Amino acid sequence: MIPTIMMLLLRRYRKVNPEGYVLLRKRVSRIARIMFLLVIATGIANAAKAQNRQLTYTVMKGDSEVGSMYVSEVISGSRINLKLNLDVTIKFLFSFSAKGVEEAVYDNGVLVYSYFYQKLNGSEKVNKRHRYVDKTYVVNNKGSQEKVNTAAIRYNMICLYTHEPVNASRIYSDKYQKYLAIQKIADRHYKIVFPDGNYSEYFYEGGTCTRVEVNNSLFNVVMLLKK
Repeated sequence: MIPTIMMLLLRRYRKVNPEGYVLLRKRVSRIARIMFLLVIATGIANAAKAQNRQLTYTVMKGDSEVGSMYVSEVISGSRINLKLNLDVTIKFLFSFSAKGVEEAVYDNGVLVYSYFYQKLNGSEKVNKRHRYVDKTYVVNNKGSQEKVNTAAIRYNMICLYTHEPVNASRIYSDKYQKYLAIQKIADRHYKIVFPDGNYSEYFYEGGTCTRVEVNNSLFNVVMLLKK
């Protein structure tokens, strides 16, 4: 109804003031272009925001906060970049510190690069990089290279924080260079047992990991997502 009335008013104005009508039409056209560009820019900004995620976890031992962990996910076209930073210091009967960095780059759903670094009590324990070269993985382990005989990796440990393993029965561990079984305990609750006997349990809401219970021979901690 309103567009029809506007058209009638414009036609009447055109007959009364042809020159003014031309100027008005140019102004309306200019405003329409500006509005269109604003809509496009807003859409791009919203899309970029939706494709970048930052997750912050508080590491707890009992009632005490002993560290923090940060996980980021950046999606750009067919590529997904994931990064994790962990820093934990526990002082109880003994002092224990752990620092970790994990990175993963996926292209079209395939892991093409990963980095796993772990330092315990100031001593470097693990420093590995995976690269996908000629349909195989070349692992650089503290300077030495070896190949991993496995098909294209589509789900490794760092993915657990941003993607619930709904239909996955196993997951690749960059640290151990092998697949590990994913045990489903209940809805949105999973468990992974590591080759050294330690295990972790993961809990989800809306596909995102909100809680991790780490059961280690040296310490037990809980990682809670800040909301």
